[in-house]
Amino acid sequence: MNSGKANKWAITLISLAVIACLYLIELSKIEVGGSERVPALDNVKASEADKRWEPFYRVRATLIDNQNAEFDIPEKLRRKDGEQITLTGAAMFYGSGCTASGDKVSVEYFFLVPSLSIADACTILPEVMMRYRVRVNLVEPWVLSRIEMTAAIVRVSGRFRIDTSKPFEAAFIVEEAECSLIENE
Repeated sequence: MNSGKANKWAITLISLAVIACLYLIELSKIEVGGSERVPALDNVKASEADKRWEPFYRVRATLIDNQNAEFDIPEKLRRKDGEQITLTGAAMFYGSGCTASGDKVSVEYFFLVPSLSIADACTILPEVMMRYRVRVNLVEPWVLSRIEMTAAIVRVSGRFRIDTSKPFEAAFIVEEAECSLIENE
């Protein structure tokens, strides 16, 4: 009887050891480094339209507290402050910038992200989104159907401005913007 109990304990201990080893193996696969690793767009090959986004990919944002962030903005992008700029990217519409009427929506402002980073647009790391999300303030309301809004790739032209006072909204702004939907480019 004692050898039967000993065998059960041995099997239990071996099973626990195997499970612990499997957990350790899985945990070793997790890459650490947080937002330092996230900037995967730094060396991406881009289309001509996406090349205008390259200076944004080099921006770094570090959260200070729940309201402020510190930005490291490349000189190439800083020099564009106040100039006319044209960007092509994915439009992200939010309720406060839109007014719905039937199947049409009047848009006063929206956010633009590079098409390459549309997957990052859903990220939960705000310091990543702060790098390249651009608020687009339209010169006049833009009326779109709800269907047009679902996968809107747009070309935006307007005056570029840097304002890091509201980092959770957008540090980059295109003011007096005009925009148009783009079919497949």
